[in-house]
Amino acid sequence: MYYVYIAYQKSQDQYQIGSSIDLKRRIHTLNIGKDTDKIDLVYYEIFDNSDEAEKRESFLNNLSKEVLDELVKESNPLQVNLIEILKSKL
Repeated sequence: MYYVYIAYQKSQDQYQIGSSIDLKRRIHTLNIGKDTDKIDLVYYEIFDNSDEAEKRESFLNNLSKEVLDELVKESNPLQVNLIEILKSKL
């Protein structure tokens, strides 16, 4: 499985979009050395192959922040850190 994710850093009010075959490890890597101001996983999608994931990642990277805000709000209205919910599933 291939994951396309949107991570959010609150202090910078900034999204990071990427893809990974190991979502849990990727989010952990983004947070290495950050005692505070953690980067939260706020959105993800699952794909069967890397080509589909890369196309979706490219598409998301070309969206405005406002459109990304709406996408995240629709799927995760409270912007909870999904990695905490998914730890047992990944």
